[in-house]
Amino acid sequence: MKPLLVIVGLCAAIVPWMGGGRDATALLISSFGLVLAAFLLVRSPASLGSQAAGSRLLAIALSAWLGWMVLSLAWTVNRYQTWMWILGFLLTLGAGMVVARLPDNRRRQLISGYVWLAAVAVIVGIAMYWTGEYGRLTIGFYWANPAASYLMPALIIAAWQWANSHRHRDAAIAALLATGFLLTDSRGATLVLAAVTVVLMAAVPAVRRNWWRWLAIGLAGFILAALAGWIKSDIFHTGQGVAPGSRYAEAAQGESSSGRDRLSYLGAALRIWADNPVSGTGPGTFGAVHPQYQRRVTAAGSDPHNAYVQVLAEQGTVGFLLMSWVLALLLWGVIRGLYRNGAPP
Repeated sequence: MKPLLVIVGLCAAIVPWMGGGRDATALLISSFGLVLAAFLLVRSPASLGSQAAGSRLLAIALSAWLGWMVLSLAWTVNRYQTWMWILGFLLTLGAGMVVARLPDNRRRQLISGYVWLAAVAVIVGIAMYWTGEYGRLTIGFYWANPAASYLMPALIIAAWQWANSHRHRDAAIAALLATGFLLTDSRGATLVLAAVTVVLMAAVPAVRRNWWRWLAIGLAGFILAALAGWIKSDIFHTGQGVAPGSRYAEAAQGESSSGRDRLSYLGAALRIWADNPVSGTGPGTFGAVHPQYQRRVTAAGSDPHNAYVQVLAEQGTVGFLLMSWVLALLLWGVIRGLYRNGAPP
């Protein structure tokens, strides 16, 4: 039962990021893979690579999905956007294949390098946050939600490392990453991080024994994020800084328009699919056809903020089923790896 709890908790991390735009799709997949790899590497470095990424059936599924995308060039409403989507898919696929075939020690180095790079990115991002007019930390991703998607796995990994090493350096890195994560002020990411932490507390004894360390990281990040927001507002005078948690209050009071906009995009995507149920309009073309379906003039969007319905609208039922096949095989591979090699301690 414990491996299943870990899987459920980690898979929950992909739900809101599947609610992000197409530009965040690769980050979503990377984040999910990094979180899984970080915990699997503790006990069984070969689990993810040998059981999931190296599966012959998965290779067939990915090839079929890619083949459908290439075939869609014959009917896409915007060939350039479709080519860009295919290129992004190939880059993500290539990165996954390379990582899956790395030796165990190289995978550990890759995870460590990612954490350090994320920490440097937060430092740079805070400098941009203080000197720029936008009220949320974006690093170099333009939008705050993809930045949160990039930082969340690094934060979990850093917290895990501090709980095991007890080194001050690891504590400082974890606190820095928590600060950057909270400065993105992403409601979905914060909820997911809380949910995953609760599941890990219940399923992994090593996390449960060091609960106070995880709490300390959260409190330090909250205080430092509030301080960074005050510095932006009162010292640099570049706009209102982040008040951690304020966007939850806006949503509760009905002042946030993001939820209404996402429902609007969702409805438009479903109407696009209804008009093109089998083949879709072509990968990456939601922005090209959305103006014909939007209900409000101010609700135009380049993507529906939901990768599932985006694939359904752009690649039709066939593409959606192929994507579902790939995700199911990835999940099954992780389950096999956990049960064969053991869940994290």
